[in-house]
Amino acid sequence: MKQVCYNFSGQNFVVSGASSGIGRQVVLDLAAAGAVVLGLARRSEALEELRAMAPENIKTTCCDVCNKGSIETAVGAFVAEHGKVHGCVHAAGNLIATPLRSYDAVAAHSLMETHFWGGVLLLQCCTRSQYAVKGTSSVVLSSIDAKVASKSLFAYASAKAALATAVKTFAKELAPKGHRVVSVSPGWVATELTQRLSEFAGPVKEEVYPLGVGQPEDVANLILFLLSDNARWISGTDIVIDGGFLA
Repeated sequence: MKQVCYNFSGQNFVVSGASSGIGRQVVLDLAAAGAVVLGLARRSEALEELRAMAPENIKTTCCDVCNKGSIETAVGAFVAEHGKVHGCVHAAGNLIATPLRSYDAVAAHSLMETHFWGGVLLLQCCTRSQYAVKGTSSVVLSSIDAKVASKSLFAYASAKAALATAVKTFAKELAPKGHRVVSVSPGWVATELTQRLSEFAGPVKEEVYPLGVGQPEDVANLILFLLSDNARWISGTDIVIDGGFLA
């Protein structure tokens, strides 16, 4: 049994990147805590598998977070059936090497579209009065690469840095309605995404992480705290969770 348990009964959340990794874990943890969660992703089969794990609490929709219309359609249908949302988590992302001398411009732009603009669109939708209660709590995923960028990842690092900076301005704009928004910057977490990175960049040197490589649940634990009322005085900041990497 976990030392800390949350009760999100009667609350609704939207999570992008729900088909794998940290996003998937957040959906499962919120559902286990009683929330009704709309999981968004592009992989329909993975979403169906996720929904089957808790069909009463997990709802899913195939959605491209870079498409404003798709997000609004998905969130609008969810709200019509289950009520207004209490917050969102932007965990959708991709990871593509972009070395300066030979990067693919289309690939580099897709990183900014997914990580940054996708996060902006999701936050915009999930804080509108027609879709959201007053006083929502939302989390977007940045990365420690925004602070100490890895070689050949300039586009990914820049997108994550932009998102963490945008959160500061959004927090000030949204505060009058009681909305909170925070960015979280994980270190190396064992997910499908980082596994693909390892295939061309080599395995992570685990010794640089004093507490070892992270797991999705390590980050999800922090995110649930930030979504809860226990974090009611936290907004507009970035929180690093990296197993001591930056110490």
